[in-house]
Amino acid sequence: MTARAAKGPEGAALGIHSSVQRMAEMVVSRVSAGPQTTTELRVEAARDQLPIIQAVAQTLAHRRGFLLTEIADITHAVDEVGAALIDAATHGSPLRCSFEVSGSAFLLTTAVTSRRGLPRYPGARWRSLEAVTDRVLTTDLLGEKSGEREVVVAFIKHHHGHT
Repeated sequence: MTARAAKGPEGAALGIHSSVQRMAEMVVSRVSAGPQTTTELRVEAARDQLPIIQAVAQTLAHRRGFLLTEIADITHAVDEVGAALIDAATHGSPLRCSFEVSGSAFLLTTAVTSRRGLPRYPGARWRSLEAVTDRVLTTDLLGEKSGEREVVVAFIKHHHGHT
């Protein structure tokens, strides 16, 4: 299933992560061996929405043959990224997610609108995220409104095992 960003303000919000997306796509393309699947999801930036994002991530990874330990790492990474972005999100901002699975790579790109941005020097949350993924990419861009930022976090997890 492939979904592309729409035109207008909503499309701009989904497309804001294009610089991180391009960097991640270069990494993904180096390990791609099969068809690419992109799924986009938009939910309220609230902790009770994390199980939905986890379920989508787990399903996509399982369908592509990721091992249970790899799926557990992806789930943990979704928790860490989701919690960080939910904490940073402006009230009413949706949490936008783009899942790409290609060959042996799983890429999740997430974004929210924020007035604070992410912490300048991330702590334990980021070390944990880096420990369970193969690459973490972040960016903090000017938003559409004065004082707003578009905060984007992406991670890549490679499938290393055999089923």
